[in-house]
Amino acid sequence: AGAAGGPLQLSPEAMVAMELLRELELTPEQQRDVAAKKSEVQQLQEDLERTIATLEQLASGVATRNESLHAEMTEIQSILNPKQVVDFMTWVNKNRACMALINDLWEKAYVEARPRRAASDDEDDEDDDDEDDED
Repeated sequence: AGAAGGPLQLSPEAMVAMELLRELELTPEQQRDVAAKKSEVQQLQEDLERTIATLEQLASGVATRNESLHAEMTEIQSILNPKQVVDFMTWVNKNRACMALINDLWEKAYVEARPRRAASDDEDDEDDDDEDDED
């Protein structure tokens, strides 16, 4: 009986635990041993949940990286002729270790060239405006 004299209310977790104990037909000693492991099991469950969350974040990051790689490869393929595309892909497959270095170099070159490119594009636009004035 509960404190007010009514039936004892158990949490859903406690009800499931009691059902499991009944189903397994554990002896009192086994019940004590299982109960002693409760905090360890809870810690493992929390660790597993954190690991799953980390894996989901990694999967999201990999998906983003793959999309970016696909976009870059599409752009490269639009620049190269078909034979060059095949040669490039063959080279990439044979030299995967070099690709990390090349990616870093391309990224640095792109970042360094980007501001200059934007400035030169503006100058080109001004030149275009001058040409319009001459017509």
